[in-house]
Amino acid sequence: METQSEDFSIGQGEDPLDAKRCFLDLNTLQAREETAIRQAVTEAERIGVGVTPEAQNIFDALSKTLPVRWDRTTIVVINEVRVSSPYLPESVSGGTPAANERVRKVLEFEKKRLQSRNVGSTLNVDHMEFWESMAKPCRSGIIIPGKHVGRES
Repeated sequence: METQSEDFSIGQGEDPLDAKRCFLDLNTLQAREETAIRQAVTEAERIGVGVTPEAQNIFDALSKTLPVRWDRTTIVVINEVRVSSPYLPESVSGGTPAANERVRKVLEFEKKRLQSRNVGSTLNVDHMEFWESMAKPCRSGIIIPGKHVGRES
């Protein structure tokens, strides 16, 4: 059996790191940079400035099921419902009655969940029953938002 030694010679093959043969696609790099910047800005906008850790936890919990943003220290939900400090169900204002009630229910549930974490106990609330009551119909069936909320941490 004859081998072709010229194909397997050390130092005679093409160097994949040869600078003369390498090139950078600047358009691709710029697109990746722009995407990373947009993502960083979006993530930064989700962090409340001058709010308590509890307020941030409530914001994060609401954001799992509803579109939210900060307006200084007020949580704005669905661009119409506002949740002000101290972030209780009674602190909910604005929006349609249905949207207002939905935000109140989610807020009430999340406050209870966060309180139970702080005291180290478990809730007597059936998580799935709550989220099923909050389920929204969609084209492809039912979306049950925040199923993961029922997991113990």
